[in-house]
Amino acid sequence: MHFTRIAVSKELPIAPSSRCFSISFRTLSRKTNTFSQRLRISSLGHSLGYSLAKEERKIHKKPTPNLGGIAFFLSFWIVLGSFVFFAPVTGEYLKYIAGIFVGSLLLFITGIVDDRRGLNSGVKLTVQILSALIVIAAGIGITHINKPFGGFLFLDSIKFPVELFGSIYNITLWADLFALVWIVGMINVINFLDGLDGLASGVSALAFFVIYILSINPAVAQPLSAIIAIIVLGAVLGFIPLNLNPARMFMGDSGSMFLGFMI
Repeated sequence: MHFTRIAVSKELPIAPSSRCFSISFRTLSRKTNTFSQRLRISSLGHSLGYSLAKEERKIHKKPTPNLGGIAFFLSFWIVLGSFVFFAPVTGEYLKYIAGIFVGSLLLFITGIVDDRRGLNSGVKLTVQILSALIVIAAGIGITHINKPFGGFLFLDSIKFPVELFGSIYNITLWADLFALVWIVGMINVINFLDGLDGLASGVSALAFFVIYILSINPAVAQPLSAIIAIIVLGAVLGFIPLNLNPARMFMGDSGSMFLGFMI
């Protein structure tokens, strides 16, 4: 699967090479130090009432904070924001990052409200679709898929222009529909996995590691995807020790929806 709308460009001062590899792993080493930060967020969760009480259908034996999503969101955007500021990143990549930020922020706020008060599934699905559409409108999509036995399945055969806010946006029908289903689907897959200690975080860590390795491969050449994947991986690795059985913190919907969205 190839995200061709995020392509290698001279505008991004990182190439899919050893330089990208070394910078990303320095970022990873810094991100694993967020373990102590999550301990403080754990205390914050208790004080603000963001804790899952013990219930008959739940296996944890005492109230457990579910604010892991705050640590994911803040640590990711602080690091990526610093990268954008110091690199600097320009052109189309800024539009991609802005779309990801707005979409993830919308999901994050929805997850925080849901973790505290509870929202019905219809509201959450609507927000998930809206977040996916924001990313697609920013220009991120899937225009072709690698077939298992060679060749490509192209999804950009049908295009038509649509005027939005004074600008012309070319809708790529099958590519945009596939991206919409993929993003919403992954959000809910990680959300459903967040039922056993360490399961959603472990699967997410593996997914981001694979995405990173594939993204730095010259045949794929997706430097922005590599940078995003390694930063989120570092955030997840800092969370996993607190999420293993018996969990001292849950990621909550704010965390699971954010991770699924980023995948």
